[in-house]
Amino acid sequence: MNYSIALVPYLGEQGNYIIGKYQLWNFEEFKNEIILDEVVRTRATELAERHREFVIDIPVVDVCCKNIMAITPLNYCEENYTYTAEDTMNMRNIMYALAFYNIVMNGNTFVTSDLYNFSIYNFTGESRGMIVHGRAYTNMEYVKFIKPYEITPWSYKSLDNFFIKSIGMSLGINNRRINSIFRTLELYYHAAAMGKLVSNESRILNLMMAFDTILNVKNKNDFASKIEKFFVNMTYKKETRDISINYQRIEKEWNIVSWWCYDLYKLRNDIIHCNEIDWKIGRYGHIFDYVKFGGKLLMHLIYKVLEDENIMGELSMDQRIVILFDLESKLDEELLKIQRELEED
Repeated sequence: MNYSIALVPYLGEQGNYIIGKYQLWNFEEFKNEIILDEVVRTRATELAERHREFVIDIPVVDVCCKNIMAITPLNYCEENYTYTAEDTMNMRNIMYALAFYNIVMNGNTFVTSDLYNFSIYNFTGESRGMIVHGRAYTNMEYVKFIKPYEITPWSYKSLDNFFIKSIGMSLGINNRRINSIFRTLELYYHAAAMGKLVSNESRILNLMMAFDTILNVKNKNDFASKIEKFFVNMTYKKETRDISINYQRIEKEWNIVSWWCYDLYKLRNDIIHCNEIDWKIGRYGHIFDYVKFGGKLLMHLIYKVLEDENIMGELSMDQRIVILFDLESKLDEELLKIQRELEED
């Protein structure tokens, strides 16, 4: 028999969380309850132990690596401990959503999306071989597990929140707007990765593509105009600039969040056309200031889609209040704070 287990090694969380038709659970705490087959449980435990072998002797890191998690369908046992292609896609979207929420909501700390990576291991009975990321190995000892740059227990805000519950409700709904949420989350995940092979340019391009996916942006003026309309009822700080629209110079007044979008698209154009960019000089801070603020703006847009598609309608009024609390910080004040900190540096 062929079996599979998906491990999420570095979240460092305890408990069992239901997200749509899936559950994210602490491996040691629930393995006997969820994996009833002894052969599957033994092999899965060996894989978990392989991750623990690479623990750095630092208390906070040790806590995270010991609390390895797994993600499985609710019918994992009934399906003989395997995953369908749809399961793999849905679990990937769940991890994108978890990374997004915790990066955006984690106060002033920037959290790398690498912490939310997971791997699906496929194996046969008691064989020492396995398949991981589509590649077959004759012995699990040949597989090297690589940790993210940062593993800390304060890297997540919560795995149990209404944003993640809403994403869970959206799994399996096949329409363009819901699909745009999942693609947006995927692109944001790559924008927030911290690997040395990830350039600032690729982070900006992934961030801009995330906005393009959910808003269908045509150009920098279109991007800013759509954001201006989105926040038309907000008393955001205004700014006036002289810009070109249809080859004519005009004075345009938009709120500073809309201007952030305008400038982000200009930055995207500079990258696409290989113009020289000085990353030490920035109107809106350092690269991860772009990524984090972009995530906060994307969260507003994603919630709007969820509301339009009546996903939010399945939440109680108390749950909606919690979501509004998450979004209560004014985005223009966030931008002004970044600019003040940049001036102080």
